[in-house]
Amino acid sequence: MENETNQNKNNPYLIPGAIIVAGALIAASVYVSLSNSSGGGPEGFGNGNSASAENVRPLNDDDHVFGNPDAQVSIIEFSDFECPFCQVIHSTLKQIVSESNGEVNWVYRHFPLTSLHAGALPGSVVSECVARFAGNDAFWSFADTLFANQDKFSPAFFEQTARSLGLTEQQYTACTESNATVALVQEDFEEAVTAGGQGTPFVVVMNKDGETFPFSGALPYEQVKAIVESAQ
Repeated sequence: MENETNQNKNNPYLIPGAIIVAGALIAASVYVSLSNSSGGGPEGFGNGNSASAENVRPLNDDDHVFGNPDAQVSIIEFSDFECPFCQVIHSTLKQIVSESNGEVNWVYRHFPLTSLHAGALPGSVVSECVARFAGNDAFWSFADTLFANQDKFSPAFFEQTARSLGLTEQQYTACTESNATVALVQEDFEEAVTAGGQGTPFVVVMNKDGETFPFSGALPYEQVKAIVESAQ
């Protein structure tokens, strides 16, 4: 842990507001990584079901929602902007929701594995600022841009992308340096861990009856669609 801490002290991604809770997220992220080390790694392909997924909260007004907010089924994804397997499932989930005729929506929640991805937490923080000042559609545009450009992650890239979506310099600086913004990310992270998430992507499909159908990893389109259909 000492080496991990030293590395993060020199991490150019860490913005001032993020430093307050970064230590806690790093510690939890290391735990998540180690707890799943015998199962092929903390992110990737697989279907590690979680018996505690019923602890996941249903869609609410503060969520980032793609698709019909009143859909019968919600795909609640706990994700990491720098995770390569999250990049894979991002297009899969978008396709499933787009083909659902309003019957399925997609909720994005944060699960930044900071011990693996230096840019994950700052990217999540900036995405919350985009959502706050530019709206839900801008959040999803920001997410699309990050997943399409994981090799370009840097503080300048995050700011440039956010500014292109309408944020002013003052809004960007004040929001990204706010402890309250980072707390939003931390809340999602803690929810994922409590629900049994051990890596990214961690997904909980939930219907209006509150039934949950969790899975882990970037499952193929056909498998994800079958899980969604079983929830309908």
